[in-house]
Amino acid sequence: MMTNLALASIKSLTSAGAALGSATRSLGARFGDVINVKDFGATGNGSTDDTSAIQAALDAAFGTTASPHGGNSGMSERYANRPVFFPAGHYKTTSVLTVRSVSGGHVYGAGSGVSVITNATSGATAFKTNGCAYTRFANISFEATGGSGTGSIAFDLDWDNTGTVALNANYFDNVSFGGEIGISIGTTGYMGSENVFTNCYFTNCAAQGLVTRNGNALDQTIIGGGASSCGTGYKVVTGSIQLIMNVGLAGNTAYDIDIESNCVNAIIGCRSESSNFIYAAAGTFSLISCAHHGNGFFINYANGSCVMTACQSYNGKIGNNAGHGNLDIRACDFNILDPQSITGAVNNGGGLIRLTTPTTGYFITGDQMVVAGLVGSGGLTAAANGTWLITVIDATHVDLVSSSFAGAYTSGGTIAPSATNHLRLAGNPCTDAYQRDFVTLQTASATLKRWASGSLNTNLGATGAVIITLPNLNDTDANKPGTKYRFYVAAAQTLTIQAANNMTIRVAANVSAANGTVASNTVGNFIELECIDGGASVDATKWIATSVVGTWTVT
Repeated sequence: MMTNLALASIKSLTSAGAALGSATRSLGARFGDVINVKDFGATGNGSTDDTSAIQAALDAAFGTTASPHGGNSGMSERYANRPVFFPAGHYKTTSVLTVRSVSGGHVYGAGSGVSVITNATSGATAFKTNGCAYTRFANISFEATGGSGTGSIAFDLDWDNTGTVALNANYFDNVSFGGEIGISIGTTGYMGSENVFTNCYFTNCAAQGLVTRNGNALDQTIIGGGASSCGTGYKVVTGSIQLIMNVGLAGNTAYDIDIESNCVNAIIGCRSESSNFIYAAAGTFSLISCAHHGNGFFINYANGSCVMTACQSYNGKIGNNAGHGNLDIRACDFNILDPQSITGAVNNGGGLIRLTTPTTGYFITGDQMVVAGLVGSGGLTAAANGTWLITVIDATHVDLVSSSFAGAYTSGGTIAPSATNHLRLAGNPCTDAYQRDFVTLQTASATLKRWASGSLNTNLGATGAVIITLPNLNDTDANKPGTKYRFYVAAAQTLTIQAANNMTIRVAANVSAANGTVASNTVGNFIELECIDGGASVDATKWIATSVVGTWTVT
């Protein structure tokens, strides 16, 4: 009896408009604090077209695109906004969902991957803003249908420079994106700054996961989450991403991070399992505690100053630098790939040594590798062991460039990246405390790079004459004086050091011709050469020998 009376009392209170737990507000008023898209007819069943229902809910929350609430008149319009909630479900749409001049909005779901909006029209955009600021998107997924070349965008965070709200200071939390582009920021060319992404994921975005597209799309912050199986994970066309921190990156086919606009970038605590980590056509970088398990580039085309601290890469390279900045490496571990076993060595059919290993998965053509411990007959031991550039033939074979096959393979041997493989392609000045202790085994002719200044080069393991060419310094390079290299004859083969760019070499009173050489084939002889000037004109003050042991022929 009491139960029936209680139920009757509840029904009476509800029908009268009184709210449970509230002395002043009805249940309808309380429910109205949040816009639930299902109250506007959205089903979330993955098959019904929910476009109109969701757009109606967004219009109820933020105003229509023709008459948005905005946010310019003493905050009064902004107070009209209400949060929009997507309960768990898969919401199919067929045209773009659009909001305009939203300030202080909130769009959220039951969880990333739990509340999912998918535009089923190939090449379309799932969600688009035209002016959006101080707005939060959380616990939801946006998907656009269509792969490479379709132009599909999961989330177009944009502004056309009209209305009462610009584009800045939005916050994305636990949001996932999928489409040819995951999220495009500032596509039309206006604003897009100070957006923050925490624990957001970009997956299967054939072009880019996140891309900034105008010069004022500045200071994006990305913390946690990651990008996988995209063309490029994060890309700055113009604008900037100021911080990328603690993200996971894997399987991105071009680069994880591509910066093509001059900006300051801090990349901290990131882990990459893609072939290529960073493309740095512009910008200044601080790379801190990042790990790269790929075989391509750790950073390529570093066109600005870069400091790397406590980073590691299994077999990633630091690419060619045609720019102005210095590279400063501190307490980093590169080329930490375990030595791979060698199970065979044969003539490749053209006279080169072809090695067999269980896998070449971490090698790429052009890598500088060290072969050690190989045992062969007929001179193969001496011919194979040493430092080589390699050509990858297939999944289990590499050729040693400029080698000469002789004899027969007996047993053993390993192949691993050389100590300086990661810097072999770099052309810019390099500060590297531990690098000054590097000893490079030059068993084939090579050209030195500026980053190798201070290194000791020997011809240990060489089976023929080796010519080492000094860097092509010139008068436009103000930092060239002080560049120096040491050379030690460790094998009874001629070791020749050659100048470039019409520079000369002075040993005591003897001065070489332009592009001249010094040479020795006596084991134990040593020479240190330092640049004191540069340029194309021929004179005696280019490279000088600051330390000499034994006799060197000057020509």
